[in-house]
Amino acid sequence: MRAIGEGKVGPKIYVEIRAHYLYTHGFKEACEKVMDIVSQFISNGSFTVSRIDLCADIVGWAPDLMLYKRVLTRARKKEPVINGEKITGYYFGKGGDISCRIYNKTEQIRIKGDNWIEEVWKRFGWDQVSGEV
Repeated sequence: MRAIGEGKVGPKIYVEIRAHYLYTHGFKEACEKVMDIVSQFISNGSFTVSRIDLCADIVGWAPDLMLYKRVLTRARKKEPVINGEKITGYYFGKGGDISCRIYNKTEQIRIKGDNWIEEVWKRFGWDQVSGEV
């Protein structure tokens, strides 16, 4: 039986901080919490970040049919995201080392019913009259 931290292939411990936690507790607190938990299993070791996802919520703008022509990218793959008859976003470089997804977050919330983010937006001055995000 192997103890945690002796792995030869892959990460010894893999941690994913979800958006809900980041938005509600902030980056610094989230990282400190992860370090506290991981240090219970590994007392001396190094940490490597394997992936970072950046996001920006923009009010009053939604993807349209011509967005893919206006985005300057080296990506070969440009895929629309369609919900019914409506374009709700695009993937650029999907599956590559660097990729981008631009989408209508308000529409995604309607589809998934996951509206916790609206409370975060309201704290920063958003109201539903301001437009979609």
